[in-house]
Amino acid sequence: GYLLLFSAAIGIIAYILRQPLVLGFLVAGILIGPFGPFHLIKDTTVLSNFSDIAIVLLLFGVGLTFPISQLRNIGKLGAVIAIIEVLAMLGIGFGVGMAFGWSIIDSMFLGAAISISSTAIIVKILEEMNVIEEPSSLLLIGVLVIEDLIAAVLISTLHSSVLSGAFSIDQMLWEIARIGMFIGGTVAFGCLGMPKVFALLSNIPRYEFTILVALGLAFGLSFLSHELGFSAATGAFLAGVILAGSRFSEDIINLITPIREVFVAIFFVTIGALMDINIIAQYWLPI
Repeated sequence: GYLLLFSAAIGIIAYILRQPLVLGFLVAGILIGPFGPFHLIKDTTVLSNFSDIAIVLLLFGVGLTFPISQLRNIGKLGAVIAIIEVLAMLGIGFGVGMAFGWSIIDSMFLGAAISISSTAIIVKILEEMNVIEEPSSLLLIGVLVIEDLIAAVLISTLHSSVLSGAFSIDQMLWEIARIGMFIGGTVAFGCLGMPKVFALLSNIPRYEFTILVALGLAFGLSFLSHELGFSAATGAFLAGVILAGSRFSEDIINLITPIREVFVAIFFVTIGALMDINIIAQYWLPI
């Protein structure tokens, strides 16, 4: 209760000061988190579970505005942009790490960390600016999703390299193949199976069944994506893409929007609560 009230209060202040609501929610989390002045939240475990739900709902909603035809058009350009951006930031991060005298693996992890953008923050700010359906925004979201997939390959490869003590090109190629099979299988399943399911649902004049099936698909693919070692957001986004072409997509968006906004607020408050700002003073120079 107080988490939501703090979110509303600080969010209103951010709105009055013409600041992004995301910033207000982060500040609210810092204030009431275990490292903040009020110490109202002692255990963040439950909040972390809520934040996982928020990511699924957020990316599922974005996917619903992304029909497969549009995804195909953006895919090639988005992949080129994402690869160039990730390689550039990997190089910069690696160079900075080496300049601080870190090991090669630590420097690679730094490069990997700063090469991936926050999908949740960018999507939320695009929504606040009312430009979420602009062509440039859709391209940006495509880049973010591809970044998430690249992140899965990077982290898995680096993790394997730490365990084996050597860089594993086989591990990287296997991860890329798994991602391709996951996306291809998911889209094929969606195109072949989901139209029939929703054709049956159209004969039942109750919205509960539509939303249950839609959210079941979103959380199911998110779980599968997570179990395969990818971002849960990837599975949620693909679930939205599968349903984007159905005549129920607008209804689903309208039904999930209110509850999604609550969970998204909890997500950003949780991120703020997990931030120990005292670390900034300790590591101000490398930061």
